[in-house]
Amino acid sequence: MPLQAINKCSFSPFKKSVIVAVGDDGDVVLWDINISADPVFVIKQAHVAPIQGIAWSPCNKSLFATAGLDKKIHVFNKDENG
Repeated sequence: MPLQAINKCSFSPFKKSVIVAVGDDGDVVLWDINISADPVFVIKQAHVAPIQGIAWSPCNKSLFATAGLDKKIHVFNKDENG
């Protein structure tokens, strides 16, 4: 499987060791680099088109949202999707 481009990545504003990345393949990948170099979770084809945006909730440490070219916004809970 060829690697796809990462379009955006974002560190959690609550825990700087947590980073989420999104890209052209529509996948969402989250790491906690204090735990492992391997992803904590991967959501394959979260969008059916490239993902162009990502944002963490400013008041809930577990929530983040993604926006794709499929004209959809998805909200994820990192503590429930792992």
